Amino acid sequence: MSNSNKINHKLDDDVVVIGAGVAGLAAGDFLSEQAKVVVLEQEEQPAYHSTGRSAALYIEGYENPVVAGLTAQSGGFFRTQHEGARPLLHDRGGLAIAVEGQERALSKYLSIWQPFCPNLKPLTAAECRLICPILDNKKLIGGAYDPDWKSIDTHELIQIYLRGLRNNQSTLQTGHEVAALAPRGEGGGAFMNQEKPRNTCNSTSLIDV
Repeated sequence: MSNSNKINHKLDDDVVVIGAGVAGLAAGDFLSEQAKVVVLEQEEQPAYHSTGRSAALYIEGYENPVVAGLTAQSGGFFRTQHEGARPLLHDRGGLAIAVEGQERALSKYLSIWQPFCPNLKPLTAAECRLICPILDNKKLIGGAYDPDWKSIDTHELIQIYLRGLRNNQSTLQTGHEVAALAPRGEGGGAFMNQEKPRNTCNSTSLIDV
């Protein structure tokens, strides 16, 4: 896998992915199993921005039922012991609290998420304070605790994606900002570097993340 700022002139690929954060690298890794992929990144290294600062959590009861279902489908990947890698998930646990006036909200939270999270359970105010003693007991009315929340080792996750690209003979090109997109024939495109407009990538598919 190339990780340099020397992009090839008229490089032909099946897929060009713009952006080497966690989403772009994941897309590149999985697509590289069945296609030739190049991932383009404007910074000098991957995962430079929000991915590199992420305190990521794996939470199956999150956001809404659609997102929760997608998260659960990804669980097998995160729980797999990938070759040459550290475990991706580590026990964390998650506490949600409610104060006076939020009784109905807490009840609704439990009713929505307990079907997705079998170990999610309601807690009294005193039980919440055993977990987090700094909570103000004057207005606290209770909460909910899920021991199945996990921390994600984001550094190791990125390394798994990078190894996947390399093992599948695909490419990461850093230090290249995409300045223009142009159609080229049926299903084709040219993706030009801003500083060196003669440097182009030709591909049949583009993913901008």
